[in-house]
Amino acid sequence: MCIRDRPTSVAVTTMQKADRVLTNGAGYEKWLQLVSLSESSIVDTSSAFSERLVDLEDTVVHQHGPEGERSDKKKAFVTWLNPELAVAQARKVADELVNLAPARERDVESAFQELEKELRSIRQDLLAISPAMQEANLVAARPVFHYLGQATSSTIRNVEWSMVKEPTPDQWTKLDQMLKEKPAKAMLWPSEPSPATRDGLMQRGINVIVFEPMGNTPVAGDLISGMRGNIQRLAADLAD
Repeated sequence: MCIRDRPTSVAVTTMQKADRVLTNGAGYEKWLQLVSLSESSIVDTSSAFSERLVDLEDTVVHQHGPEGERSDKKKAFVTWLNPELAVAQARKVADELVNLAPARERDVESAFQELEKELRSIRQDLLAISPAMQEANLVAARPVFHYLGQATSSTIRNVEWSMVKEPTPDQWTKLDQMLKEKPAKAMLWPSEPSPATRDGLMQRGINVIVFEPMGNTPVAGDLISGMRGNIQRLAADLAD
């Protein structure tokens, strides 16, 4: 199970009995500080690349005695949108599985190698469209595409629009100011916006591109097929 919000009591009990609790890390599982789990059972799969985690703009400044102020920066957590980081996380998972079941090492390694092959193929597909992404000066409707930008060396500017409500007049004004500073060809959306929102963007010359962050199990397919579909839509829309 993949849990971002606070887990149910049943889920907590299940994790307390587990040999390992694999976490995404980067602040994804904020609920960890609210439940009682054995620290030795928790495995942060993003720990191997902590230096590549992206700082979010919002920071909290704390006073720490004679040491003075310290800024604790929140991290972007949708790490798997960068295939290189996803490979590193898969490697961490495979290593933990081998530690738990050494007799299954060959099976685990075979599965990891197949997944790694698929993820590296996706990385090549992203690199192929990275020039178009850089040229498009993309804007994102939600701040969830940091690692997609990292994977393609693209700067993706963020707004924080609701997925269910229409943008307010103030939000449209702020977007217009952003576009005045640097025009954008398209806006990334985690899901389909309303027709009115799409029309408002099209009137501004902004194409809508739905790129699912793949944070949940898809209705059909899996991470690999979902990412391939995302990249195909992205490539086609940027080529228009």
